[in-house]
Amino acid sequence: FGYPSVGTTVPGIGHRLAVATSRALESEPAPRVHFVGHSLGGIAIRWMLAHERPARAGRVVLLAPPNQGSRSADRFAPFVGRLLRPMRDLRTDSGSVVRQLPQEPGVPVLIVRAARDGKVSAAETRLDGAVSEAVVGGGHTYVMMRPSAMRLVEQFLARP
Repeated sequence: FGYPSVGTTVPGIGHRLAVATSRALESEPAPRVHFVGHSLGGIAIRWMLAHERPARAGRVVLLAPPNQGSRSADRFAPFVGRLLRPMRDLRTDSGSVVRQLPQEPGVPVLIVRAARDGKVSAAETRLDGAVSEAVVGGGHTYVMMRPSAMRLVEQFLARP
């Protein structure tokens, strides 16, 4: 599922994801649907689970997610927030979209963070309802390309 990060918001992306998931399940029924998202994509998944949860939502993997908001978003939102609207949704203040999402997503969640992230701190990835956490080498942008991250995702999604 792809989305533009210009001119939209976390709720907008989350809603589009819910619609795409519903359509996919109508055309290709499955007992469960799992989700894997990187950074903003993970927050869109959390928004969807909180507001438009698919009936057959399964496991979720969040790669380098700013679950508690991001100081990077705090720093850059005043300058680019009008163009990159999700940036405002990812701030650390208690009124931001990400900080309003439930800490207990209601599905099994694995958080994978990058050892040298540079954009999202370890504390910012924390989610009280996560069943597992892992750290892999590398930085924020390409954490999903790490073979160790791929193995963790495969193992977590394969669990019953």
